[in-house]
Amino acid sequence: MKSIILSILFSSVFLTCSSTKNQGNDSGTAEKSVSDLNGKYLVKELEGKDVSEHNITIEFNKETKTISGYSGCNTYSCTYKVEQNSISVDFPMATKRYCPETGDLEKNFFSALTSSAEASQKSKELIMKGKEGKVLMTASAE
Repeated sequence: MKSIILSILFSSVFLTCSSTKNQGNDSGTAEKSVSDLNGKYLVKELEGKDVSEHNITIEFNKETKTISGYSGCNTYSCTYKVEQNSISVDFPMATKRYCPETGDLEKNFFSALTSSAEASQKSKELIMKGKEGKVLMTASAE
């Protein structure tokens, strides 16, 4: 009888420790806060269109609250602000290269970036939405 009770007791302690350990380590599937955004992302979709071949990047620096990257033609940088679950991005400063084949793409990217009102990250995917909740772009962490 004692061995049965001890077996049950040890089993419950083991299961409790295992479930607590798994709660803290969910392999990045939990959604991260906007203020936790940091690092480089490759833009996959812009307003529902696949743009991954253009290598557009967004790099967040949470210490300096700046964003920089490559817009499909030029390099750019700007600042951003975070309040609770929202984000506001200032208009970027960019180099002045002329790229007729990607000029509209760059313009659309900057428009989506500065129109972003909400950003979320789940696993390695970044999703930026406008004020109405429409997905403006998705990107994946590099």
